[in-house]
Amino acid sequence: KFDRKHFAQTSVQVVTLGGKIMAAYLSETTKTSTLTLALIQMTSGKTLEKNFEFLSEQIDEAVKQGATYIQSPENSLLMELNPKEVARITQSEAYKDALQQLFLKAAAQKIWLHIGSAAVPLTNQNVGNGKFKFANRSYLVGPDYSPTTAETHSFFYDKIHMFDVTLP
Repeated sequence: KFDRKHFAQTSVQVVTLGGKIMAAYLSETTKTSTLTLALIQMTSGKTLEKNFEFLSEQIDEAVKQGATYIQSPENSLLMELNPKEVARITQSEAYKDALQQLFLKAAAQKIWLHIGSAAVPLTNQNVGNGKFKFANRSYLVGPDYSPTTAETHSFFYDKIHMFDVTLP
């Protein structure tokens, strides 16, 4: 149960660029601490490098604003409709490296980073007939993350795709 009496102050700051909301920061101050959340708004495109650069800059800005929990949208690193292109990009070292760099950034800046989702190829589903299957994976990485502690300091969830079901 959420009880408002524990909160002394709530403030919201919205950052816009060219009239478009780019991020929102929510601060809740309790009698003992403050939690500042950042919600990153972005329009992901087909270019991994541009998406990564923008997301990384927004994370840095959110940290400057005092955020300790940062949420990015779905498909933060790539928005591509062609399954062959998605397979090519998500299986690349650059894609894996971009995810790892975001995780390490969270640890370096001592924040919680929730990546709304990123496409992840399901290798056992990648059959030779040109059909590809991907997980729509959401990641949550904490400030104690390191590649050697990934099993215990990061979490992921493969979202359910309601239209990928065969009914009798």
